[in-house]
Amino acid sequence: MPQTTEPTDGAFSREPRVLLEDLTSGLLWPKLLRTAGLALRPERLIMGTVAWVVILAIGSLNELWSDEPAFIDVAVGRKLDAFGSLWAAVWTGNTGFIAETVASLAALPGRLIDDYPVSFFVLGIPIVIVWVLFGGAISRSAAVEFSSGRVIGWEKAAGLSVRKWLSLLGAVLAPLAIVVGISLLLAVCGLLFAVPVVHLAPAALYFVALILGLVAVVVMVLWIIARPMLIPGVTCEGTDALDSIQRAFAYVFARPGRLVLYLFVLVVQGAIVIGLFSAVVDGVGSFTAASAGAFIGDEPREIIVGEAGDAAAGSAFEDGSIADLIEQLRAGEDEQENSADGSPEGGDGDAAGEDAGPIITRKWARWLVSLWTGALELLKGGLLISFYFTGGTVLYLVMRQLCDGQDTAELWTPSGEG
Repeated sequence: MPQTTEPTDGAFSREPRVLLEDLTSGLLWPKLLRTAGLALRPERLIMGTVAWVVILAIGSLNELWSDEPAFIDVAVGRKLDAFGSLWAAVWTGNTGFIAETVASLAALPGRLIDDYPVSFFVLGIPIVIVWVLFGGAISRSAAVEFSSGRVIGWEKAAGLSVRKWLSLLGAVLAPLAIVVGISLLLAVCGLLFAVPVVHLAPAALYFVALILGLVAVVVMVLWIIARPMLIPGVTCEGTDALDSIQRAFAYVFARPGRLVLYLFVLVVQGAIVIGLFSAVVDGVGSFTAASAGAFIGDEPREIIVGEAGDAAAGSAFEDGSIADLIEQLRAGEDEQENSADGSPEGGDGDAAGEDAGPIITRKWARWLVSLWTGALELLKGGLLISFYFTGGTVLYLVMRQLCDGQDTAELWTPSGEG
C-alpha cells in the first residue's frame, strides 16, 4: 500500500519579493538614470575628451594673430553666463529678466561677430562642425547600447556621424539661422526710421515686425529647450535635419511639464556625476604629487607641484604652454651664461655655474609633468561632453516613447552596423 507524506509547512511556500525593477517597470523617468553609466563608458569618454581638446585648440588659434583672449573662452563664457541668468530668472519667476536673457541669447552671435569678426567665421564654423561630428558619434553609440544593449565600435559610430554631418549641422544651426535672419531683417528695415517722412511706413507696419519678433522668440525658446534632442533625432531615426527639428519641437509642445521634469533629473544627475568625477581626478593628481615628492627637497618638488605648491596648477594650457616654456628656457640660458661669466663677488663663480646647469632640464621636466596633469584635467571636459550628448539621446528616446508610443528598443539601423 503506497505511503503518502504530508508536506511540511513552508516547504513549497516562498516569501514574495518585490524588486526595484517591478516598481519602476511602468515608469519612464528611471531610464534617465542610466545616463551616467553610459556617459562613463571608456569609448564615449575618450571621444568627448578628444572633442574637447580639438575645440580648445581651434578656439585658441586667434591668439596667433591678435592680442584678444581666446575665442573659445569668450564664446563659452558668455553662453554660460546667459544660460545661468536664464536659469536664475526661471527659478525666481522673474519674467522681465527672462525676456531680457532670451533677447541677450538671440543677440549673442551678433556681439561675437562685432568683437571677433574674423574668428567668428574662421574658428566658429570648424568648432561647430567638430561639435556635431563628435556629438553624433557619441549619440549613436549611446543610443545603440541603451536600446539593445549592444556595444558598437567607435569607428562605426563615427562613420555614421560623418555620413550624416550635413543633417547634424542643419539640425543644430537651422533654428538659430532663422532667429539671426529675422534679427537682420528687422535691423535693415529699421533703417527706414532714420528717413524723414518715409518713417511713417515702417511705423504703420510695425505690427509685422512684432509678429516676426514673436516667431524669433518662440523659435529661440524651443531651440534652447529642445537642443539636446536635435542631434539624437538624426542619429536615432536616420532622418534629415528638418524631421529632427520637427520631432524635437513637437515633443516640447506635447508634454512640456514632463520634459522639464526629465531635464531636471538629468541636470541633477549630471551635477552629481561630474562633481564626483572631478573630485576623483583632483584626488589622483594630489595623491600622485604628494607621494612622488615625499622624499625630495623643496627645489626638486617644484618640478611636480610648481612654485605655488599646487598640483592643480599644472595645467598644460595654463603654465605649461609652449610659449611659456620657451620664455623659461631663454631665461634659464641667460642665467647660465651670466653665471659662466663669473660672479661680481669673485669667489662664487664656479659654484653658481654648477647650480645653473640643471635649470633647463628642470624646466623641461616641469613642462612634461604639467602636460600629463593637464591631460588628466581634460577628462573633466570630456565627461561633460559625453554626458551632454548621452543624456540628450536618452531624453529623446524616452520622450519619443511618451509622445509617440514608440518603444525605446526600436532604433534605426543602417546597413553594415549590425
